[in-house]
Amino acid sequence: MYFNGSSHKNGTGVGNFIRSPLNIRTKFKYKIRDFVSNNEAEYEALVVGLEILLGLGAKNVVIKGDSKLVVKQLTMEYKCISENLLSYFVSASSLLSSFESVSLQHVPRIENQVANDLAHVASGYKISTQKLQALIESKDKLVPIECPSMGLSMEIPVGADKEPDFYNPYSYPEMFDIFEVFAINNLPDNDWRKPIVDYLENLSDTVSRKIKYRSLSYVIVRNELFKKTIEALLLRCHNENEAFGAISNVHGGACGSHQACHKMKWLMFRQGLYWTSMLKDYIEFAKGCQECQKHAGIQHVPASELHSIIKPWPFRG
Repeated sequence: MYFNGSSHKNGTGVGNFIRSPLNIRTKFKYKIRDFVSNNEAEYEALVVGLEILLGLGAKNVVIKGDSKLVVKQLTMEYKCISENLLSYFVSASSLLSSFESVSLQHVPRIENQVANDLAHVASGYKISTQKLQALIESKDKLVPIECPSMGLSMEIPVGADKEPDFYNPYSYPEMFDIFEVFAINNLPDNDWRKPIVDYLENLSDTVSRKIKYRSLSYVIVRNELFKKTIEALLLRCHNENEAFGAISNVHGGACGSHQACHKMKWLMFRQGLYWTSMLKDYIEFAKGCQECQKHAGIQHVPASELHSIIKPWPFRG
């Protein structure tokens, strides 16, 4: 699949060119109503292309694009630090994990000419506005630019008559504007929390013994899943999108000192966050951090093990 996005003063469009193993060629293009940047348009084209491939039942895909930023970020060679691209990066990574094998390749624009022309036509760069409205379908943005929330946000009015109970904000509903981060009743099937939540809400003997044993360490509080630690602390369980945002913030965000993997896990526990693949995600994120690769210490250990040479006569040679 080839993808490309185009954004200029006349509008924004995306184009996808898909070629099957049987050399069946399919072209897609549409116009985005909202204004987005060039990098966001590239991500829009990639996300819609991945959704089309999943709908067609593809398992092994080769994805090519002329956007070096998008390709390098998804291969963890570049670090995604832009807040506007963070949601796109998480959505694209989640879709890529649905395939059995994925190959991401950066190609010159001349090799991506078909998708480039489709994106230009959809954006109105090579076609008049009257023909564009008649030929091109318009859609909204696929991914919002808001970053995943890190916790519950509350607004407390100043000068309230009652003194609020900070340990039970639901006792004063008129004094708080509470926004739920997620509803555990609507978790997707690929979410690691779903089997635990289903068992805690509806105790059943048909559940596997492994799920029953794991559920002993979790508890549901106010429609959120928490993990109980040995110290009797509650850690809020994150999904994949929230986990990536938390890692990015702790590692290189405000006051982020690019700590090592185990130190990042300890800092995340200090903030009261948890998910199952914490250490594995830290290692992969640290490997793709460009600042860590530039400023890390040089390793002087030899690549192969050193072997001592035994002399036949002492004090000779």
